[in-house]
Amino acid sequence: MSTVSSTCDVLLRLHSASMTAQPLTAATVMMIDEEGCVVVADVIGAVYGAGASESEARSDFEVALDDHLRFLRARSDKLRPRLVRQLSVLERLFPDR
Repeated sequence: MSTVSSTCDVLLRLHSASMTAQPLTAATVMMIDEEGCVVVADVIGAVYGAGASESEARSDFEVALDDHLRFLRARSDKLRPRLVRQLSVLERLFPDR
């Protein structure tokens, strides 16, 4: 989902819904909210992607993951310890990114 309002809608539904996460891989989980929106997220909750289908959500997740990693790496010398740990974990979970 690329619009701010769509992303906010997804986040609101995620926080208010009682969803069960299903593992997709060792590094990702998938959830489906009560309105049928599919969400794919990393297992530490740093990045997510959403869409009408699993493939849309996975594609959105991959774009978001790459953007987030690029952002963290570009600022790695200025990151606070929590974000340094997050970057380290994400790089271990997704070594090919």
